[in-house]
Amino acid sequence: MYMDRKTACYLLSCAGDIGPASIGRLRLTAGSYQDMILTDPDLFLRSGIINNKQAEKLHKVRSDMDRLLLKYEELTASGVSIFTLEDSGYPERLAKISDPPFILYVRGRLPDETMPSAAVIGSRTCSDYGISAAEFFSEELSENGVQIISGLAHGIDTAAAVGALRSGHDTFAVLGTGINICYPKENYPLYRSITGEAEGTHNRGGVITEFAPDENALPFHFIMRNRIIAGLCDVLLVIEAREKSGTSITVNYALSQGKDVFAMPGRINDPLGRGCNGLIRDGAFPLTEPGDVLTYLGIDSSEKNIMGKRDTACLSHDEKNIYSVLTEEPSHLEDISEASGIPILKLPMILFDLEQKGYALNTGNAFYKRL
Repeated sequence: MYMDRKTACYLLSCAGDIGPASIGRLRLTAGSYQDMILTDPDLFLRSGIINNKQAEKLHKVRSDMDRLLLKYEELTASGVSIFTLEDSGYPERLAKISDPPFILYVRGRLPDETMPSAAVIGSRTCSDYGISAAEFFSEELSENGVQIISGLAHGIDTAAAVGALRSGHDTFAVLGTGINICYPKENYPLYRSITGEAEGTHNRGGVITEFAPDENALPFHFIMRNRIIAGLCDVLLVIEAREKSGTSITVNYALSQGKDVFAMPGRINDPLGRGCNGLIRDGAFPLTEPGDVLTYLGIDSSEKNIMGKRDTACLSHDEKNIYSVLTEEPSHLEDISEASGIPILKLPMILFDLEQKGYALNTGNAFYKRL
């Protein structure tokens, strides 16, 4: 039976529970991905290369091959690209890590190897300030040619993708599920915007995963996903994180891969700031403005829209007026009304729109500041 490498890798991924290390051992024995599928799994089991559960999974794939191959044809016809570790299009950044995925499923496209990339990560249960910061950093970095990598989770991941899309530039999401599953499901519109499938959008990047197409979210999937997020970036940015959280797993992957980490300083009495403050204490670079990262990446931002030089062309007349009187220090509604000449009752809706566009932040008690 003839079977090409991509088809064989697809079938192996459908077996599940066979990670990169086991795949490596199997390949050393079998000689090729194709032979890993075509060889009786019991031979691998008796040799001690795989365990009973893995052998059962391989038997199931072999017995269900006709159905799986039909699903494979449907998958590729739907526009999903498949890359194996040996393919020329496989990301060089990812190939260099110690446990690269043997297969990648991509809807959209992979990051451009010639462009710098930054992964933006943080807490799922982040603050409004964290969301605004993640959107702001991602938007500004995107406008300066930096590709944004995130995980499509709630919180900081979502904000990072939203900020990058707002800039009109590329963003990439690494999934802890199969390519046909969006988790959390609330982010499906964001998923479609990233891949250009949403109405009125064009392709702005891609979603990426190593898991079989219809694989659901499992806890260990997100640990595996985190090494890919770290592997695809040149630098890792942590926006908000608790002292002990899943964010530290991605940080450890990045450090083990030789990547540098930036962390946004947080308030000392805020649990969401302790993780970042601890990273800075342990040697991470402080993340205080986009220029910190751009300078690190060797990008000249002197003529770009960085901190205080925002492009206001997209704002209405009233929004521009209010934005012009806002400062980096919070101002009360009464002061904003007096400075702008706009009635105070009209301000909340305009300020809300500025917040949604990433130009202002409600700091509480009717105080607002410029972003």
